[in-house]
Amino acid sequence: MGDSQLSGGSSSLPLALRPAPAAADGDESLIMQLSRISNQFGQFRHMDEDKLKQMAAAHESGLADVDDSDDEDDAADDAKKRGDELRDAKADMFKHINSDAQQEILYTIDFLGLLLSKEGGRASNYMSPTLKSSGVPEGSFAYDKWPVKQLDERQKKQQDLVAKGWTMEGLGASADSLLLAATKLEKEVRKETQYWGQILSIKKRGWSLRRVPRESGTLGVQFGFLEAGDRFQARGFAPLRAKEDGSIILDQALVQKPKSIRVRIIENGKVLGSSHQNTLVSYSMK
Repeated sequence: MGDSQLSGGSSSLPLALRPAPAAADGDESLIMQLSRISNQFGQFRHMDEDKLKQMAAAHESGLADVDDSDDEDDAADDAKKRGDELRDAKADMFKHINSDAQQEILYTIDFLGLLLSKEGGRASNYMSPTLKSSGVPEGSFAYDKWPVKQLDERQKKQQDLVAKGWTMEGLGASADSLLLAATKLEKEVRKETQYWGQILSIKKRGWSLRRVPRESGTLGVQFGFLEAGDRFQARGFAPLRAKEDGSIILDQALVQKPKSIRVRIIENGKVLGSSHQNTLVSYSMK
């Protein structure tokens, strides 16, 4: 745009209207350049020789930018978004921490200044202008020093007796608790010894033992035929329950009325042979 002149009387003031000079690239700081390049082309760790060649070829052909693939764009956008969220959260956290900590420090200084203002001196200099203008008079809040009362010999002996009494009572309660725990542990050991001893005896007699379904901590004994049908197969298996003393009994729901079958072979009215009525109950599992 050309120059124009503004005339005022006998004098004239030349006024030049020119566009504001643009900042040169050299005026931009290194940090700003790195930030601009990172936002425009992504992180430097994603750069390689092939990508730089593509960018150079695109610049020579008149293209402004070289777009990455959609996946890389999405990943870069997500990373940038997460980074922005983390920075905002960090700034907000430090804002609250600094504000709250500074407020607590100011309260503490005001408290100490008001507390020491009774002694005079420069204690009031530590009080904030807000506290001074609140109308609280200086020296209205103070403290007193109380000397520690020295106990006489009778009081010392009394306190020693009380302390010894509490100590003895605590030791007695601890001893009772340990004795009760030892008695309970001894009872449990005897119960477990009796239980597993009978389990081993049953196993040595040839009975088949296995875990009870839906009761992983309970063992059961198979005294029926495995080849039996579904109706009778379940009745040939019973859990082994432990009594209070650790001895084993069969599940009472299954063996309340034990039954057995005796087979006899008779020929011409003469008994040639008969099966024994030995059941699991007759062995008593001992």
